[in-house]
Amino acid sequence: MKAFRNLIIYTLLLASTSIDGHAQSLTPGKDLHFTAGINTDLKPDNLKNKYILLDFWATWCAPCLEGMPHINSLQKKFSQVKDLYFLSITDEHVGKAKQIVERFSFETHAVSDSTGNLHKIFDIKTLPTAILLDRKGTVKWKGNPKDITSEMLEALINNQDITVESTKIQSINSEPPAIASVRNTNLVGQVEKAKEMAAEFMAIYNNPSIIEYLFLERSTSNNFSKSFSYKHQDSRFTYKLAVPFRVFAAELMGISTSSIELSDSLENLKVDYCYKGGNRYLDSAWRVDALLNKLNIQMDSNLHTVEVFELGIFDNNLIQTSLNKNKNGFSRTSSSDGHQIIAVDNVPLRELADVLQDNFGNYFRWKGILNDSKYDLVLKASDLMELKKSLGIYGISLDSKLEKVNKFRFSEGRNKL
Repeated sequence: MKAFRNLIIYTLLLASTSIDGHAQSLTPGKDLHFTAGINTDLKPDNLKNKYILLDFWATWCAPCLEGMPHINSLQKKFSQVKDLYFLSITDEHVGKAKQIVERFSFETHAVSDSTGNLHKIFDIKTLPTAILLDRKGTVKWKGNPKDITSEMLEALINNQDITVESTKIQSINSEPPAIASVRNTNLVGQVEKAKEMAAEFMAIYNNPSIIEYLFLERSTSNNFSKSFSYKHQDSRFTYKLAVPFRVFAAELMGISTSSIELSDSLENLKVDYCYKGGNRYLDSAWRVDALLNKLNIQMDSNLHTVEVFELGIFDNNLIQTSLNKNKNGFSRTSSSDGHQIIAVDNVPLRELADVLQDNFGNYFRWKGILNDSKYDLVLKASDLMELKKSLGIYGISLDSKLEKVNKFRFSEGRNKL
């Protein structure tokens, strides 16, 4: 199980409304502080007594990147209004963000606030989020940048009230939350149970007297997912709640989900899992035996022909090592209007094949020998053709061929391997 595979994606109903008399006020040029420009020499002092559109975004956020053409068009239309500034704010490393700003042609002032203070000041829970500020630094409107119209900006610079009808939009959490927002009261019990299980697993993680621990059961919190992983030298810890059995089995066995068939009774099965230990986890036979024995599941296999995708490096000069060397590696996947973005941070290239395999369900593998360096990549991945083009930007090739591989069928009842 790998920590960087996890991303919780939510579709939220976000009401885009004008802000009432309880709006938060700022001291422009003081509270509205960012640490560095990405494509601009703009300084916080330049923003005193200005009208400002703040657009909070991230390199891994598909809705953010897909919405940039709309923000760019507004910026172009109001480019002659000298007192109106368009700021695109991320809390990520400047070097990493700069690559994406250039690839996606940001026309706004793209800046980085590595402290994350602006996200806290404006209570940013989802991305993308836009905020309109008047000259006094008062929040006049907060919502999705797609909802911003020319009429709203006209109202802002003319000191008029801003109104807009609510719309259903897609947003994603700026950070995976500890507990998802639950509207259906029937789910509250499952969420509370999941919280308790997560707390118990973390207690095991923090207890040095527990050398090895394995928990694997059919999930009772099918509508709530949560995970955590850590690996250091020969020790590892991971837990995962309510993971679909098909995905879990594929990850545990190191195979593609397309090579797994499930009986009808297992199609909707989810599992809760926790492991703390050492190198025994690397024994694939032990992992599979634990999977079958703990869940009382039977497995059979046979050969079949599949398309295998091979990754390779054709230009080492196009791919740069990670700028976040002190952080744990992870990946995020987000979607918007049929477009998908896969972002990996501080991840060895050999792990990229696993990330792509999880997202596409096909076999991915590397050809040639890879080093242990870690990399940051942001890939457009709506389909395989788009993925291939996006990989090429980093000097990575993608080819395919047909091969015979094992297909595994799981059903109820235990058999011997």
